[in-house]
Amino acid sequence: MQQQQHDSDDARQLPRAETLKGAVIVFGAQKTESRCLIRNISPEGAELQLVSDQRVPQHFTLRVPHEGVAYRAQVRWREESRIGVAFSSAEALPKAALSVVAG
Repeated sequence: MQQQQHDSDDARQLPRAETLKGAVIVFGAQKTESRCLIRNISPEGAELQLVSDQRVPQHFTLRVPHEGVAYRAQVRWREESRIGVAFSSAEALPKAALSVVAG
């Protein structure tokens, strides 16, 4: 099965670097968490591989503990267990959140 390219579907200004990093999608009033893998990333957005069947809302926070950052993200496309997101902002994760994830 050939992987579909989404480059023509978006207005990407910066190339994305391929990677496989663990991250956490956080959403809703109860701060529901869902783990994912970042397949590629740039300062503008990322492609995420979902690791559960949980439905991800259109807007959420993407926590990347290994980078110590949390991104506000918006879904741009969905394909099976993968989603493409655009980042609207980023902020440093508190050190307490980093030790909980890493420890």
